[in-house]
Amino acid sequence: MKKTIIATIIFVYCLLFSIPCQAVTKQLTFKTTVSYKIIKGEKFKLYVKGYKTSKKVTWKSSNKKIATVSKKGVVVGKKPGTCKIIAKVGKKKYTAKVTVFSDKENIVYNKDVSPEKKKDRYDSIDYTEINAEKKTLYTGQTFSLKITGTKNSIQWKSSNNNVAAVSSSGEVTAISTGTATITASFEIGSYIYEHTCEITVTPEWMSAKDIESYFKLTFSYFKNSIHISGASSENSISGTVKSTNINDIPDVMETDIIYGSDVRYKSDGTNILFNIADLDKLGLLG
Repeated sequence: MKKTIIATIIFVYCLLFSIPCQAVTKQLTFKTTVSYKIIKGEKFKLYVKGYKTSKKVTWKSSNKKIATVSKKGVVVGKKPGTCKIIAKVGKKKYTAKVTVFSDKENIVYNKDVSPEKKKDRYDSIDYTEINAEKKTLYTGQTFSLKITGTKNSIQWKSSNNNVAAVSSSGEVTAISTGTATITASFEIGSYIYEHTCEITVTPEWMSAKDIESYFKLTFSYFKNSIHISGASSENSISGTVKSTNINDIPDVMETDIIYGSDVRYKSDGTNILFNIADLDKLGLLG
């Protein structure tokens, strides 16, 4: 981020439902002119410190074809290029440099960064990885996403905070059932890198059929008992997996009663539902 001492500006990256690339809600204070990179169609709100809601501020773009700015300081990327956003308060002038990229320009994804390509275009760029590209969580569960291969500042965002929220450190919290994509973006040189993880959030109570589908567990049925074999671990040298037994299952189960201790279970009137959090505590989810 290039800095030239001129002014004090605060950026607020707003979560807007209408934008294709939602930014993590964040507020930064600068004592210099700011250079900001955005994707075509992306929006962000700009305001001068001390004049956040003041009508005394007038806004102007040096090139409306590249980026426009509203009377309230909302900047919109229109087409690739660089322009200046100028705010005036009386005789004082505040400037922010905005560079707009197309959807693909200067966006380099994990699948495009390989050791083979490092010999040419990526000769000076570290190989970076995310610790999970897909993850299934149950409601209430948390999971830490991490990026290796760079010490640069990472911005995290979720495509749907109602399904899965992510903190500034990459801690994902499953909120409700559904799917969401967690994106980590960071800059190396003149390129913006992005890694993504697809999050699937399931209910905390699920049938054996659904658990087998989502978590790859195996259920074996016996008279009044069920044997559950856990998901195989990629890190297991022996190839062994954890398992548990649920014994003394009633012949007739009432729908308003929760049974079991290590693994709680209940009936929905048709299927036996098992508590996913209990299976996770026993290490059965892998």
